[in-house]
Amino acid sequence: MVVLVEVCAGVFVGDFGALQAHESLKELEINAVISVLVEDTKPYLPDCVRRFKQVPITDEETSDLLSFLPGCMQFIDDSLGIGGSVLIHCQAGMSRSVAVALAYIMYSRQEAPGSAFRSLKKVHREARPNDGFVKQLKLFAAMGNKIDDDHPEYRLHRLHNLADERAWGQEIQPSALAADPITVPLTQGDVPVRCRKCRRVVFHGRNLLEHTPGEGQISFRYRRRDMHAQQDLCSSVFAEPMAWMNEVVDGVVEGKITCPKCQYRLGSFNWSGAQCSCGAWITPAFQVHKNRVDIGIAAPAAMHFSKPVPIPDRGPPAS
Repeated sequence: MVVLVEVCAGVFVGDFGALQAHESLKELEINAVISVLVEDTKPYLPDCVRRFKQVPITDEETSDLLSFLPGCMQFIDDSLGIGGSVLIHCQAGMSRSVAVALAYIMYSRQEAPGSAFRSLKKVHREARPNDGFVKQLKLFAAMGNKIDDDHPEYRLHRLHNLADERAWGQEIQPSALAADPITVPLTQGDVPVRCRKCRRVVFHGRNLLEHTPGEGQISFRYRRRDMHAQQDLCSSVFAEPMAWMNEVVDGVVEGKITCPKCQYRLGSFNWSGAQCSCGAWITPAFQVHKNRVDIGIAAPAAMHFSKPVPIPDRGPPAS
């Protein structure tokens, strides 16, 4: 039985069979298709389809749907704007295609994920996006139904995607790393983080990622944030991989993090993870010792794009 359901005006969700139901697509005036499959589906397109977009992801919780959503939203808007309808299909019409359709409902109607899902479920009872997609849709909503590169949770999402790519043996592209802070202006309200030895800016505060302290050596679970505890327990901070970290893209699993100017050792990295002194296990880990860097004074502004991690003074650098 073919799955082909209109979930909002002009937007249909379907399975792979729907793509091959050429007569039905013509009757519904579907002239644009988003194929959420890794396999090439162009050979199956009917003549009535004039616009096509491929989203090559698998139906796994770790698949990065979020990065494709802005392009999908634009594609659907443009397609509806020139007339006709859009089919979003995957293999079964229950998870991947539903997740993209939910994102469009959220985006176009400014609905919360739960409300969007309830309205879609009324017309498509078999809709079951996987838990990873649901989590990404919630993040999409938290960013205002768009991608906000400065959103802390999105930065973590992007970092975990890099770790997954590395685990599967894929090469890390330099363009996927955070920009060298000396090449970008300091964002209003942000802070420079300098090598304690030569004073070169090695991070901005926005590049540092907060984590929830564990309990000594026994707890690796993430818990409610307690920054005071973190300051007391953590001898390190964890950062995004930066463009100046040449070793990160060399294919090694772990190595040293050294200042790009003076080669002073700042910390270490491990794509498989590392344990903080507070007990938390961080994966992947780009660990910087607090006594090797100095935090500066925030650039004056009324707007803060992300909350920097405070780095208390730990005395002179180690020899």
